[in-house]
Amino acid sequence: MTATQSYILIGGNSTRFGCDKATFEFEGEMLAVRALRIVESAFSVSTAKFVSKASGGFLDRKTIGDVYPDRGPAGAIHAALADAKTPWIFVLACDLPFVRPEFIAKLSQHVHGDFGCVIPVQPDGRWQPLCAFYNVEKCLAAFEQVLAVGGRLPSLRSVAGGIVPRVVEFEEYENLPDAHNLLKNANTMADLDSI
Repeated sequence: MTATQSYILIGGNSTRFGCDKATFEFEGEMLAVRALRIVESAFSVSTAKFVSKASGGFLDRKTIGDVYPDRGPAGAIHAALADAKTPWIFVLACDLPFVRPEFIAKLSQHVHGDFGCVIPVQPDGRWQPLCAFYNVEKCLAAFEQVLAVGGRLPSLRSVAGGIVPRVVEFEEYENLPDAHNLLKNANTMADLDSI
């Protein structure tokens, strides 16, 4: 696997969820801990960092703070890109609790210098840029440009679409166990209950 740093996104406002998602316990562990375990298992290293609104520490790990505050997931991805010391990064939002290491490994097979990012498509046809690989050289300037402008942010799909994405269609990973649930997002507690 290409040299890759990993980042767990934990800094959302959780307004629809009703409490801090990162510290919410699901199946006996906090969502942030679950994401950390999955990512570090996929890469067989214990070096993942958290990305939040402010730098500091969380669960005895270094936390990267947003360079551009209050800019949502695009700001978090940018902060990870700005921190990276490897050619690629992998990001996973903590509210995607059903991602598995073998799915991350499947995505990593498409990491190639020709692409700006590797993004999976959910079964409903939507891109999921919060479980994706990003080419630091190709993405950092693109995210910087979008965030520096201010005002309403374009969708992450439109940003990613401008940096030569390798889009991994659902059909390419549907043979994995529980493939339909891998990218289910926990926006509300009801979302977790329904799966």
